[in-house]
This record gives sequence, C-alpha cells and structure tokens, in this order.
Amino acid sequence: FLPHRLMRQLTMYVVDSFTEKSFSGNPAAVCLLSNESESGTLTLTEPEMLNIAKEMRHSETCYVQKMSSTDSADHYSLRWFTPKLEVALCGHGTLAAAHVLFHESLPESDQNLRPKTKTLVFETLSGPLKVEQDNTGYLVMSFPQNEPQIVHFSTDLREQIAQIFGIEEIDILRDEGGGGFLYCSRTKKLVVLVKSEAVLRSAHIPGPDIMKLPFPCDVRGVSLATSLLLSTELVDFDFASRYFSQWNGLDEDPVNGSSHTVMAPLFAKRLGKQTLKAAIVSERGGMIMLENDNELHRVLLKGRACSVLKGTFMFNNT
Repeated sequence: FLPHRLMRQLTMYVVDSFTEKSFSGNPAAVCLLSNESESGTLTLTEPEMLNIAKEMRHSETCYVQKMSSTDSADHYSLRWFTPKLEVALCGHGTLAAAHVLFHESLPESDQNLRPKTKTLVFETLSGPLKVEQDNTGYLVMSFPQNEPQIVHFSTDLREQIAQIFGIEEIDILRDEGGGGFLYCSRTKKLVVLVKSEAVLRSAHIPGPDIMKLPFPCDVRGVSLATSLLLSTELVDFDFASRYFSQWNGLDEDPVNGSSHTVMAPLFAKRLGKQTLKAAIVSERGGMIMLENDNELHRVLLKGRACSVLKGTFMFNNT
C-alpha cells in the first residue's frame, strides 16, 4: 500500500456536455496536466492515459495541458481517449475541457492552466480547434467542415443495415439517387437518413455485428438522422439524430459533436439554411447549435455544459 503522498495525483472533472442540466448530454472526464517543466512535456504516457480512460469508463477522457499564452489567445494541448483507443476528434470532450478552463475555480496546483484571454486554441490530432464564449453564455467551437458524399449500397446491404437497427428497409430514404446513405472519408462516418423521428427513436442499438457488415467504405461510426416528420417536442429543431460507434467501444454516444461536422453541411444543403439547431434523441438527449462557414470550410458548434464531479485521480507507477 502506498500512502497518498507517494502516489501521482491529477485534478479531474466530469462534465455533462451539450446540455444545461445534470444527467443529460454527454459526460466526459477532463484531466488537468500541470506543466512539470519549461518544455511542457506531457506528464502521462499514452498507456497511462488509456488506463485512466478505461478506469473512468466514459466515452471520452480528455487530457489538457497549457502550452502558451498570447494577447489574443491561450494555447493548450488536448487529447481524447476512449476506453479502447485515442481518437482524432471529439466535440463533447472539447466542450467539456473549455467549460472547465472557463468556468471552474482551479486548485492552486493547476493555476498555471487558467486562461488569460477569452479565446482558447487547442492543438489536437485534427489540427488547431478554437473555442470562445459568446455573449449568451454558449461556448463556440470552430471545427473542420466534413461534407459527406452520397454512396450507393446494394439492396442486400440496405436490408442488412435496416435489420441490424431493427427498422424496415423502406424506412431508409431513397431520394436524389442517393439511397439515404452519405459517407465522409476524412472522419470515416456514415450517415443513414431515415423517414421520420418515430423511426429514429425506435431504432435498436446495434451490437458488434455491425462491424461485420460488408461496407464498401471504411466505416468507424454511424449516424441515423432525419429532418422529416419531427414531433411537436422538436418543433424548434431542424433535424434530429443518434450516433453509434462500436468500432470505438461505444454502443450509443449520448451526444456526439464530431458527427455534426458531417451533418451540418449535409442538412444545410437539404434545408437551404446555414444555421441549424440539432436535437440528439438518445436516452440522455442533448442539443447543438450549428453554423456553417463555407468560405473557411469550418463548422461552428455551439453548446453549454455543466460540471457534475470534481476530484483527484490517484495512481502509482506500478
């Protein structure tokens, strides 16, 4: 047994993202890495980051470290780990990290992470991601725009996809020659367009067999989505979706931000508007405001978050 003083300790928060109330939205763990040297070297190895993510069991655990500050922005390193692997992009984890930095009173040991400006720039595997806070309290994240392309699947594959989600093949759209399927090669995300909110809500969470389907493209996540026949509950929304990624160890992601970088340009085209309000109709539910910047090929994701836990993660090196 090691006494507390001999164990490594990290400040950690759990934050519900894309929501204004606890027990909804998508929870992420945020781990603060204080700089131990001028070089800003990460204080955790990748295996340690993965082990902490496994211990936390959230869809993502985030690791934040301060890099530098200028008069216009504070720069941080940000990495995201699922319990299985590191991922290149995570919207709700980015929102959670920004929420902690902007809104939490950090302990004395982590004061070097506190931002000096109202703009955060996270250096990530997907490049720099900027987060600001607008005058309504929303956190505004600038992500790469990932426009999907129509893909054509065989009738057999359509039927297999429908079966694995527990819906009928006729519930998948057949319009504009696209057959209801769009794919983004950069994010490896597939969007399946269905005919109504009722179909979307009734869909089953697919098991691991979804990874065995003979997709002609390299799929690593699937969104079911619709802008059709929305209920009165969603009268103020433009479209609704759910997201599944067994490839990353996730049955259903309560709210997935990165998939909306694919759906934002898709539904902007379908609905003829660049500003969109998206509902996520998972069990926990959530909401994201979206704005397309087609000139810069960026998507602004706007959301709120709330902290539900603050503590110290302790571990040894054995």
